[in-house]
Amino acid sequence: MKMSVSREKSMLKSCLASLWLGFSFAGFSFATELNPITVSISTGSANFSWDNAATQYAVALSSVSDFSVTLDSGTLANNSASYPDLNLNTVYYFKVKIFTETDPNYSQLSTTTYANKPLSPVFISNDFTAISSAAATVKIYWDVNGNPEYTDYMVEISTENLPNSNAGNFEIMEPYPPVDIGTLNANTTYFFRVKTLNLDLIPTAYTSVISSSTLAMDTSLTEFLTYETSATIKWTPVQSATNQAEDSEGYSIVLTTSPIYEPVLISSSISDNLISSVTFAS
Repeated sequence: MKMSVSREKSMLKSCLASLWLGFSFAGFSFATELNPITVSISTGSANFSWDNAATQYAVALSSVSDFSVTLDSGTLANNSASYPDLNLNTVYYFKVKIFTETDPNYSQLSTTTYANKPLSPVFISNDFTAISSAAATVKIYWDVNGNPEYTDYMVEISTENLPNSNAGNFEIMEPYPPVDIGTLNANTTYFFRVKTLNLDLIPTAYTSVISSSTLAMDTSLTEFLTYETSATIKWTPVQSATNQAEDSEGYSIVLTTSPIYEPVLISSSISDNLISSVTFAS
C-alpha cells in the first residue's frame, strides 16, 4: 500500500516534533513555585519558610535584588531558613528552589529588618528662633541608637502632654538628627516625642516626651540714643491680650561695644511686656 505524499509529510513532522520535545525536556524540569514567606523579622534577623515539596533545597540571601552580591548561600534539608546578625533597617532578598531541579529560576521574596527605637531626645535651645508669631522654630536632637543614616523618624507634636487625642496634634517626618521643626507658634509650650520608621514605614515605639516653649516673636528697635553718660533704647512692644503667639513675658537687653557681643557691658531683663524703652546711665 502506498501512502500519499501529504500523509508522509504529516507523519514526518509528527516524528520530528516528538524528537524535539524529547530533546528539549529530557533531563530538564521547570522550577516548582515554593511560595516562600517571611515567618518573622526583627532588628537583626529574618526567618523564612516555604512549601515542603522536597528533601533538599538551594537557598541564598542577598542585599540586592539581582543577587549579584550574595551574603549567604547553600543547601538545606528543611523547608525553613534563619539568618541572624543582619543590619538594622535594611532590605534583604531571599530565594529558594528544589536542589535537584535544573531550572535556574528560584522562588523569591524581599523583606526589611526593623529599625531601633530612638533614645533620649533633647533640645538645642541656642538654635531656637521666632521670626514672627507663626514662624517659630525649635531644634531637636536624639540618639539614633545605631540606625543607618538613611533612616527616617516621625516627630509627634502637641500643645498638651502626650499621648493625647487632640485634633490639633500633628506629625512631621524628619531625617537624621538634629532637625529644625518650624511653623510653630511663638511663645507657646509644645510637647514632642519621636519614633523610628523603617524602609517599609513600620514604626518603633515612641521615645519619652520632652517639652519646651518656643521663643517670643522678635521685636524691633525703634531708637537707640546715646549721650555722654547714658544710653536710651526704644523698641516695639511684643504684647497681646488676645493672642499668646503675639505676646511675650518681657525683654532681655544686652549692651556692648562689640559686634560679637563680647565683652558685655550691660545685661538686663525686664519682666513687664508693656515697657517699650529703658535708659542706662553710668
